[in-house]
Amino acid sequence: SFTKSLGFKTGRKKEFGSVQGYVVSENGEPGEGVLLRLGDYAAVSDSKGSFYFPAIPTGRAQLTIDQESMGASFRPRQEMPLTLDILPAETKQVKIEFIKSARIEGRVIENTLLSSFSVVQKSLAANSQKEQSYVSVPGKFRKILLTNGFVTRWTITDSRGAFNFGDLPSGRWVLHVPELEDQGSFRLDNFVLNHEKTNLTDNSLLFFPDEQKGKGLATLNINEGDSIQIELSHLPPIPRVKMIESGSLISVGR
Repeated sequence: SFTKSLGFKTGRKKEFGSVQGYVVSENGEPGEGVLLRLGDYAAVSDSKGSFYFPAIPTGRAQLTIDQESMGASFRPRQEMPLTLDILPAETKQVKIEFIKSARIEGRVIENTLLSSFSVVQKSLAANSQKEQSYVSVPGKFRKILLTNGFVTRWTITDSRGAFNFGDLPSGRWVLHVPELEDQGSFRLDNFVLNHEKTNLTDNSLLFFPDEQKGKGLATLNINEGDSIQIELSHLPPIPRVKMIESGSLISVGR
């Protein structure tokens, strides 16, 4: 008998590798029942948070997590998907740590200005006495942008002017309302952090387009697990009254 090389690999072990790992919280608690996918393969973590992919073709593969199986309040600390290089006959070790994700819920209120002007003639520098009132309506169907400089997310306010962003990693996030930022100003009427309301009495909480142009309306430093509720009121430009020496009103403009 004799053996002849056919010029191709016949052993399967060298063509496959494996991946072993575990899912754990930042406090060391195991993540049970988390669904993971590696290419066309799937695995579910057990009661100890462990998972195992026994036979994965060699090469580059992406590991993803089913967010629903992890829960809406949690997210992996690592950026997903996780790219793995599968080597022949080797077991890749992976640790996935999950953290509590942050969340922002908000509401936009738009105010329409109703103004009555009483023009008092005193001198050339006569003042205009203005009584201003507003009619408030929900800022519905407005586009809201949230960016951290690397990732930009967006949503549309509903018929109540409400919006929300979930599954947020920690860091500095900037809020934009593009359609309204060039018109008038915004006032932060309500801010609740982790169910504790913040007293808002300082005029510095007004966000003016000229000063904030390109910078957004609010910069939020978000920590892991933060729950934030905000309410933004949009104030239209206040009309300016132009007067001549006699005190007669010649124009009303913005």
